[in-house]
Amino acid sequence: MTRPCIGWRHLSGHRQRRGFTLMELLMAMSILAIMVTLLMGVFRVGYRAWDKGDAVIASMQRLRAVLGLVRHQLTAAVAAPPVAEGEMRFDFIGTGTALRFVSTRSLVPGEDTGQVLVNYRADLGSDGLWRLRFHEQSLLRMGSTPAVDPAPGDYRELIGGLAGVRFEYLTLDESTGEPVWADRWDEEAAGSLPKLVRFWVQPEAGQVPMAVAARLVSTTEEE
Repeated sequence: MTRPCIGWRHLSGHRQRRGFTLMELLMAMSILAIMVTLLMGVFRVGYRAWDKGDAVIASMQRLRAVLGLVRHQLTAAVAAPPVAEGEMRFDFIGTGTALRFVSTRSLVPGEDTGQVLVNYRADLGSDGLWRLRFHEQSLLRMGSTPAVDPAPGDYRELIGGLAGVRFEYLTLDESTGEPVWADRWDEEAAGSLPKLVRFWVQPEAGQVPMAVAARLVSTTEEE
């Protein structure tokens, strides 16, 4: 019994069909790989955007918390009490980037020793960004040689990475008598504390600054 003969044309066509199938499979796999790569890129962009959004929210919450703490401490500022001759006097002294005053509220957890001498200091770093730092010391624990001007290393950082920091003080214009914001205050020269202190920060360049205004209660009570 003889086997059926497979013609050359039949075999050639079978090989050709097999070749087209492999080519189509390779093209499909290539297209699938491109689609997966594109989808992974989309997912990475979405994840980074989500992660950056969370970071921005956390940063803004921390910034609002710092503004609230500074305002809380400023509202408890007290005027420098009269002192005997030769004794040290702690006046409210402020500039655009530094502030020193006595407050009945402390930012240090567990510090409940009455009045504290507070120093705020805004420094511009080598990276072009600002950081706000503070230093506290209890008036009861100062001893005979208080550190009125603490060393830079003694400060604690409240917040950093800021595009701008500014303190301003409400006063009256000498010529018009209208209230204006000044960039300096000296309690001894002014004869009193400022009625309002405004503290604002700019998180990033181009962003609208965030600000709080603290009404110093002791000046209002005296009036």
